[in-house]
Amino acid sequence: MYTLYGNLHSLRILVVDDKETWADLIKSDIQITLECHVHIVTDLNSAMHKVVQWKPHIIFLDIHIPLGDWKPVPKLQTKYDLTQQSFAFCEQVVSSRKLPNTILIMMSVDNQEQYIALAKKAGARHYFDKSENFVEFFEGILKRYSLNVERCNQRTDSQQF
Repeated sequence: MYTLYGNLHSLRILVVDDKETWADLIKSDIQITLECHVHIVTDLNSAMHKVVQWKPHIIFLDIHIPLGDWKPVPKLQTKYDLTQQSFAFCEQVVSSRKLPNTILIMMSVDNQEQYIALAKKAGARHYFDKSENFVEFFEGILKRYSLNVERCNQRTDSQQF
């Protein structure tokens, strides 16, 4: 476990992936790297409920994720086709004034330029190809954004999404 990053044990990370093997592997790699809070959800409806309730600092969002009962805000309902609703979720979360410092990272086993471009356009800060080394990727994220963690922790519980 690294102590290099200072006091990040209060960091809240949400993993949104319907493939249990991937989600557990990502959670394990995160917790090997850093002692922090990690929660896994398997669809966009559960993800939105967790975002509202928990206000995560970092969200790892799989591109191919079931919707559950979730529907995007009206202005995003027709922007993406039904198979690309994870991009609507990304855009809705990152555009929220209640979550200004949330780092949303889209991930997939598909490293297609089309997905990377859509993720960037939707507001994702990074794109993780699941064939890459997750620990190295996550350490890079922590180094790059560790200064934002203090601002994230200053959110009040009274803020609503």
